[in-house]
Amino acid sequence: MIDWTWRKEGVSPQEILDAVKTLPMGSNWYEMDLISEWIGAECYLFWASECLERNDQFGLDAAVCYAKRAVCRQIDGLMIQNHLQAFVGCKYPRKAEMLRQVGLPVRGIVQDLIIDTRNEVEHGYVSATYKEAKHAVELADVFLLSLSVERDRVAIISFAKSVDYHQRTMSVSGNELEIIEFSLAKHHSPWLFIDVCSDHHRALILNPKAETLMICALGDFSETEAVCLAKLLRSYYSLESFGKLPLNKDRACKLNSDLRL
Repeated sequence: MIDWTWRKEGVSPQEILDAVKTLPMGSNWYEMDLISEWIGAECYLFWASECLERNDQFGLDAAVCYAKRAVCRQIDGLMIQNHLQAFVGCKYPRKAEMLRQVGLPVRGIVQDLIIDTRNEVEHGYVSATYKEAKHAVELADVFLLSLSVERDRVAIISFAKSVDYHQRTMSVSGNELEIIEFSLAKHHSPWLFIDVCSDHHRALILNPKAETLMICALGDFSETEAVCLAKLLRSYYSLESFGKLPLNKDRACKLNSDLRL
């Protein structure tokens, strides 16, 4: 909880980035899986492999489609987990380029041999050949393997975290209840929090000493600014994994409420 009322100020994406660059990284961070309800890319790849084994017109067409779904699921998942969701509606070559700028190996051959092949099958009303289907499935497998380190990574939603977190249990009528509270005091340092509880995610710079809250919607970030924010947050991956502090949607929204964001 806090004992003051924030002076809220809408700011530009560049002001958020400039503020983050002045903050020390710290030794731990909050993170949250923003696509926990999605079917995994590996599942789609498995289905593609199963379809390829049929080696008939239905199986070959389905193999290409599921291989494409596997790689697109991976690309879109990476976009969202890196707070690039404002650009998820863009065409895949543009999304691939953004992910390459972030530092992820998303190569153009994925577009050429999987996405374009599927589009020809889907919209050109032609049947995939065994060679096309086999190449699509195998390349999808290689693509997912090249990003295997990202499989266990989720969205980082804080930078220079300085909030206090308290967790306790209490028994009520024989049932144990978990009590969670987040708090800030005036001595806490400024920090960045990505508010993911609303439909329109926001970047917030909290400065308890000054009682100020800088706010900018992630949808206002340009492509270059969004990539810059993603790279700043991903710098935490260079630290040891013990710094991870996972939040689910309920806890992230509880933080939002306790801190009156």
